Amino acid sequence: MLLVEAMDHGAVRDAARAIGIARVEDFLKNLALTLQRLLREGSELYFVGVGRFAVLTALKGPELGRLVDLLDQALTQPVASGNLFVELEAAIGVVQFTLMPEEAQEALRKAMTAVHQARAAGRSRMVYEQEFDVRHQRAFAILRDLPNAIANDELYLVFQPKLRVSSGVFEGVEALLRWNHPQLGNIPPGVFIPLAENTTLIHDITNWVIDAALRELVALSSRDLSIAVAVAVNVSARNLERPDFIADLERILARHPVMPDRLHIECTEYSRLTDPAIMEVLLKIRALGIQLSLDDFGIGYSNLTCLEKLPFQLIKIDQSLVIPIAGNPRARRLLEGVVALGHGMGFRLLAEGVETQEVFRQVIDLGFDHVQGYYLSRPLSPEALIRFLENPPSIDNVVQPTSGGSGAQTD
Repeated sequence: MLLVEAMDHGAVRDAARAIGIARVEDFLKNLALTLQRLLREGSELYFVGVGRFAVLTALKGPELGRLVDLLDQALTQPVASGNLFVELEAAIGVVQFTLMPEEAQEALRKAMTAVHQARAAGRSRMVYEQEFDVRHQRAFAILRDLPNAIANDELYLVFQPKLRVSSGVFEGVEALLRWNHPQLGNIPPGVFIPLAENTTLIHDITNWVIDAALRELVALSSRDLSIAVAVAVNVSARNLERPDFIADLERILARHPVMPDRLHIECTEYSRLTDPAIMEVLLKIRALGIQLSLDDFGIGYSNLTCLEKLPFQLIKIDQSLVIPIAGNPRARRLLEGVVALGHGMGFRLLAEGVETQEVFRQVIDLGFDHVQGYYLSRPLSPEALIRFLENPPSIDNVVQPTSGGSGAQTD
């Protein structure tokens, strides 16, 4: 079976809004006629959904490959609808099956899976592989089990210290989420957070993280530490778009006896940050006394107008800009310009992903205000964090004042 998805649901919707459903139906009929003309005797074309056609064929090997080539080539050509021509972004999923009842019932689902994999890989065609289902089934299992993970304390936080260069003191930590699944083991946040961001679970996760981070701050406050440590948590763009986010934040803050300025919220740059509704949320966060950081700067939207408008105090420069400076003069000059720009606009700057002594020395020399990375410390459990803060590593030999000062705003 070949499943031809001429247009996905989003493209069909957009086309219908732009030119009307009648014209969309007209060009899909014309496309069906084009595909039908390409089929050999013994192959049949079926309409299986808006913008989707299935081809049943007994062809195999090179002959099947030639048919797929013909269909693929035809789908790259604009399709007429009256005096309009519509360009397609088509994908073809290929699956082989026998006419046994259980295989026939699964064929269309497997072909659709191949189409999705083709689109995800930026390809026009893909043959179904069992591994596709394994990944989907794992993703489904992760989403299914996330609510129980939140309720049953399978989630936990580790904390990576952040150095303030001017004082040589570790004044902050970043709370990093982890999940120890009872069957699947440790699942990285890079796996389950993107899945959760497509559901409302991301809001429950964020609330749990903020609550757990503040709970750890209370525990740190009970220790005889010489500094008041601040904790930073990552907040999803979807959290900022949720109407109840500020109310949830206020409710969580009210549960813990800590000053709001010891909580830092990190937002990854994205295109809607300057939307009026998002700006209002960010300003309300600041009004609560919470610090705001722009995370992973340099790999996302990176709009300089965004920097001028947004109420952030700290910009975290992504490790992709930091790591290369040890052996790349051009990379160092680029980072030097970023530091000058940030300080000139009144931001404090943090270098992420500092993993070697050489990179550490260079970011100090460039005038960064804060440093974070494996060179200073890996993420620590709450118990290990306490030991770290009670007996921090000595860095006096590498933290030295830079000429001219940083020019950054103070807390």
